[in-house]
Amino acid sequence: MVYCSVCSEELSRTSTDVPALGHNWGEPDCEWSGDNASVTARAVCSRNGEHILTETAKSAYAVTLEPTTEAEGQGTYTAAFTDPVLGTAVKTVPIPRIPTYTVSFLPGSGTGSMEAVVTAAGDYLLPKCSFTAPESSVFRAWSIGSEEYQPGESITLNADTEILALWQKPAAPGLSAAPAEGGLSFTAENYPEGARVVAARYDGGRLTDLRIVSPDAGTLAMKGSGTEYKLFLTDSGFRPLCPAWEG
Repeated sequence: MVYCSVCSEELSRTSTDVPALGHNWGEPDCEWSGDNASVTARAVCSRNGEHILTETAKSAYAVTLEPTTEAEGQGTYTAAFTDPVLGTAVKTVPIPRIPTYTVSFLPGSGTGSMEAVVTAAGDYLLPKCSFTAPESSVFRAWSIGSEEYQPGESITLNADTEILALWQKPAAPGLSAAPAEGGLSFTAENYPEGARVVAARYDGGRLTDLRIVSPDAGTLAMKGSGTEYKLFLTDSGFRPLCPAWEG
């Protein structure tokens, strides 16, 4: 508008289009759900506080730093909004460090010592027993509560644990056999390291063949003639460990 400088009368008027200023969104505020599975973002226009932009999005979780027995780890929740004004929301949470527990070994009726082990929670492989066995006994199993485990088996540690060595009298060695085509099949049990099976074939009381094999062989081929056999389970010095099998 143009006015007279003397009487202030309007002299002329011109219309001009003024473009709208548009929204000027502030920094979004994010409110996460209790389990961090979703997040709601809210942005307010600085030019008009009644103009509010909101959106809720689901999040994805990833471990971004693995925990150790010495330090915490970190997990990250990420949620991407469809409206670019709201962008992406990110929240990090601590992951507790991995706890450690002490595994102690008790000899039971045995003697000696085994050093306690401090290790991370989770799976733990039971070691070989290095205690000294009581006289005339052999190691049977590790005992944890009412359960028995063998060395090499895995247990789950979630507390300090005492492991007890159990012992037993060794089972007596044994030998059984049966004739098989061209020889014998046999089963040897509870034999010591270095043991041997000695097989003899007879014909009318005359020795026709003699074989020496490992106890775990299971079968042996015999030459010679005759239908009489004798099998002996011996130690490394060829001393009998049990009565001979005859067939």
